[in-house]
Amino acid sequence: MMRYKIVCNVDELIESDKVKLLHVNREKQYYHYNGEVDYGNISFSIKNTPQCSVMQCDCMFKEEVTMLEEVDSSIFAIHFMIEGDPVYHHANGDTLVKSNSQNIWTMNDKKNNRTTFKPNHFCSSFCAILNEPLLNRIIDQTTGSFRMLYQKYLYGEEAMLWDRHNSITPQMRMLISQIRNGFFMGNSETEYIEEKVTNLVNEQIYHSLECEAKGGCKLDRFDVIKLQEAKEMVMSRYDAPLSLAELSKEIGLNQKKLKEGFKELFGNTVFGFLFEYRMSEAKRLLQESSLSISDIGYQCGYSFPSHFTTAFRRKFDCTPKTFRNLSWSSSH
Repeated sequence: MMRYKIVCNVDELIESDKVKLLHVNREKQYYHYNGEVDYGNISFSIKNTPQCSVMQCDCMFKEEVTMLEEVDSSIFAIHFMIEGDPVYHHANGDTLVKSNSQNIWTMNDKKNNRTTFKPNHFCSSFCAILNEPLLNRIIDQTTGSFRMLYQKYLYGEEAMLWDRHNSITPQMRMLISQIRNGFFMGNSETEYIEEKVTNLVNEQIYHSLECEAKGGCKLDRFDVIKLQEAKEMVMSRYDAPLSLAELSKEIGLNQKKLKEGFKELFGNTVFGFLFEYRMSEAKRLLQESSLSISDIGYQCGYSFPSHFTTAFRRKFDCTPKTFRNLSWSSSH
């Protein structure tokens, strides 16, 4: 459950009769509120799927207004300020959230975070809360600062990926538009929205990696693009991976830049990343498919079942069979 308290003077929160409460139940499939409050207008929509909750909010107030946000459990979310420039007050200070900016942040259930809106300024924001299945799948394929943010989320810390919001890229805007349109797709909307949210997070992660690369390392934008191509190629060919020489030739980087740049950008070697990705796919297939363990091992690039079992045990400290039995028993 999420609650939003809208007040004109935050000091009056406890005593004022003018407090407007919005109770947002994240278990309902769809929630929408559109109407006037004492200080202006607000339109708020939330679409819930098994893997994420997508929220959009448009508002304009006649005087300075503060909106307090409460949550019953810690959340991990991506946030986009499409238009407007409110100030976000959080555990680490105050952040001016400028128009056309985005960030990734965590919020715990022990804080009352609040946002202050200027009078007569239209604000439009978009947010997606990532539920555990989607979040775990992304984390399995990610390193660097995004994984560090995830660790803070696990420990209940409040944090943002960047101290200041970064700009929204054209690709992000296109994905946000597609997600909004997905609200009206009928039976296929859940899968469509979840796929587009996943793409949107990946676009933010790529943008994050590019920003980190500009922060003083030896990689330029061309290198980052090529290394991202290498990562995607490793993921798409994980069942029959290319050699370093073949991968180097495919992306147009020499082997030295490929090996050193990949480790610098993604925090792992090429084959270390390949192993982690194979294991994440193996875990997913064991949980979601009825394929035999031998077939899953073969699909993940292991010619012999014993090699797959050894690799899986090294990663998860149990055999694939034991993992599947535990996963299926817990879901029934």
